[in-house]
Amino acid sequence: MKVIIAISIAVITLLFFTRYDLYESEDSFSNSYVVVEKGFYLQESCISKGEQLDKPYKCIGYNTWSEFRKKNHNYKQERDVQY
Repeated sequence: MKVIIAISIAVITLLFFTRYDLYESEDSFSNSYVVVEKGFYLQESCISKGEQLDKPYKCIGYNTWSEFRKKNHNYKQERDVQY
């Protein structure tokens, strides 16, 4: 019984734990972004990696549960950190 509870807690944690993807602007005049690197566990590490890039970047957070729920990904409604 203890093993089932431990596995359930681990699965729920992974479903709701936020990870971040780093997106880089294709060019200075465009609003489109491309993925540079995926799977940052901390927002600070995503931002520090983005600061090393020459172009504008975004760190967009997501979790597995939200990916299950949405079928059409709309980047305009995402909350992002933009520098």
